[in-house]
Amino acid sequence: MRSEQEEITEDRRHLQARTTELEAVKSTKDSLERQRSELEDRLQADIASYQEAILQLDAQQLPPSEYLDLLNAKEEEGKEEEGA
Repeated sequence: MRSEQEEITEDRRHLQARTTELEAVKSTKDSLERQRSELEDRLQADIASYQEAILQLDAQQLPPSEYLDLLNAKEEEGKEEEGA
């Protein structure tokens, strides 16, 4: 009778230890999921910011023909300075 009672007590201790361990793992899981979600939100905001910056730079970019005109003008300017 005594050994059965000791076995029950030991089983209860094991159960309590496992329950505590499970609660700790669940807490860690929840924390990691929150961190992942926050990181995803930050990265989405970064992506949106980069996309906006790209759009703004694209809007400021000269069309290829105008760029070539400016490049040719600078080359002519450089030739004139060499000749002087």
